[in-house]
Amino acid sequence: MEDKGNSTLENIYKAGKEAFLKYGFKTASLRQIVKNAGVTLGAFYGYYKSKEELFEALVKEQYDTWISIYKKAHTDFAALENAQQKECMNNFSGEFMKEMIVYAYDHLEEFKMILCCSEGTRFENMIDQMVKIETKATAEYKKV
Repeated sequence: MEDKGNSTLENIYKAGKEAFLKYGFKTASLRQIVKNAGVTLGAFYGYYKSKEELFEALVKEQYDTWISIYKKAHTDFAALENAQQKECMNNFSGEFMKEMIVYAYDHLEEFKMILCCSEGTRFENMIDQMVKIETKATAEYKKV
C-alpha cells in the first residue's frame, strides 16, 4: 500500500524543485507549487510554514556539506607545518576542489538552485561566505 504522506511530500518536493529551477525562489509561486503537486495549501502547511522553508528543505543538506568541505580543506591545510604548506599547496587545493566538484555534480539540481535561484533566501550569499573563508585563509598563508 502506498504511503500517502510520503507521496504528498515527494510531490511537493518535485513541484517545488521544478518551480524554483524555472522561476527562482523570489518569483516562484507557492500557489503554483501546491497546484502542481496536486495538494491543497493546507496540506502544504502541514509540512512547511513557508516557501522558504521548502526551499531550505531542498538545498540545506547540500549547502551545509559544501561549506563544511570548504572549511575543512582550509582548516586541514592550515594545520600543516609551514614547509609542508609551501610544498603541497597545489596538490592540496586540487584534491579538495575535486571532492567539491564531484559532490556538486552528484547534487547538480540543488547546486543550480543555490547558485542561480536562491535570491531572497539565506543561501543566496554562499559565494560571499566562501570568499570570506578564502580571504582569511589567504591572509594566514601569506604569513607563511
